[in-house]
Amino acid sequence: MLYIPKAFNFRNIDGIIVWIAPKRGKGNQKLFMLPLQITLGPDKHSNSRKGFFSEWKGWTENLYQFDVVPEFLWISPKATAIKKHDEGPEWPTHVEL
Repeated sequence: MLYIPKAFNFRNIDGIIVWIAPKRGKGNQKLFMLPLQITLGPDKHSNSRKGFFSEWKGWTENLYQFDVVPEFLWISPKATAIKKHDEGPEWPTHVEL
């Protein structure tokens, strides 16, 4: 499912893709959360990934029944390498692509 904010110029993301994987075996079901930022000038754009994850607890506070798997997506004319970010004080382990 693609969610697009109603507010113009929503802070840190332009939309978010959420997919709940079918439950398999024991344990929590996986919920994939892919916030996305679209920009024509990635070199001059603010760090939306960092901004999004500074509010991570708010995004996931009612998702305790899932194992949330985040991946931050940049959509831009400039290709970038996939970056893996280890868990930190403000965010879980995730990739940025």
